[in-house]
Amino acid sequence: LMGIAGAYYATPFGIVDLAVIEDDFFVDEAKLEGDTLDSTSLLGFPVVEGNKVTFRTDDFDLPVCNANTVSLLGDEALTELYHKATGAHLESMEGAAFGMVAKDFGIEAMHVRAVSNFCASHDWDPKKACRMLASVIDGIL
Repeated sequence: LMGIAGAYYATPFGIVDLAVIEDDFFVDEAKLEGDTLDSTSLLGFPVVEGNKVTFRTDDFDLPVCNANTVSLLGDEALTELYHKATGAHLESMEGAAFGMVAKDFGIEAMHVRAVSNFCASHDWDPKKACRMLASVIDGIL
């Protein structure tokens, strides 16, 4: 899987940086109470074990980090809760779901992202991030 992602502000990643995702969390499969986000895994009914999917990370000369898969684009307060819940560096919208399906079919999946924006920001640069991904595809495939 290759695509674009948002970076949490409190991480070392910036616009067009590339990363290989190791663990991708179903972060918003959770109970939100005040400023606490408890994953459905902690509540006894996980989407998958630990509410995360682990991807293959070998064969890459790129930084490795974790990501959150989200269904809701939130404000700074919500993205801070997401970041705090898992410690992930990046945020995407389909990574964990893709990994869960690949695992169900016995496929050892890989997951690479280029940063197109900062989470909770509406200042995106998907074209530049996609060009960065295209520049490394031959080396990855």
